[in-house]
Amino acid sequence: MKKNSFFIILLIFSSTFCYGQGNKNIQASIPFTAKNLVGVWQEKDKIVGNGIGQNFQFFKDGHFILNLCNPGEDLRNTIRIKGKYRLKGDSLMFTILSRVEISGGDIDLSGGGSETFLFAIKGGEAKEIPAKNPHELKDPAYIIVQNIKHIFIGPEEYYKVSADPNTWLNK
Repeated sequence: MKKNSFFIILLIFSSTFCYGQGNKNIQASIPFTAKNLVGVWQEKDKIVGNGIGQNFQFFKDGHFILNLCNPGEDLRNTIRIKGKYRLKGDSLMFTILSRVEISGGDIDLSGGGSETFLFAIKGGEAKEIPAKNPHELKDPAYIIVQNIKHIFIGPEEYYKVSADPNTWLNK
């Protein structure tokens, strides 16, 4: 009985060790460059349904736009962040140049239907506010590559939904 238990424990340990090493080697072997980053990356879902959710647009020239879902959603007034990025290994460095906010408008119930929020800002005006002191943020966001179209940027999961960042009209 002791002999069987020993072999079962050994088998579990060796398969866990090999599996962990295998994952590490797979991730390390995926070539991921700034060229792979260019495009539109949607948070949490690889399928664009009724509309695209939170997403990054990464451009060839090193600029990015982070679209924070629908304007007015759940009373959020910041709807977009614009800036520059730099990929260095698995570190993504950001310089924030401006943000787009909704000002004014009225608070109302959302349209219901497929929306997952209760209140919304209706009739507000989008205004771009330049950063007072644009500089590269001190801390990087780390990228973990699952595959060439599935990454984590920091704790958030993103899927590439377009290789062309100009596909979307929310620039």
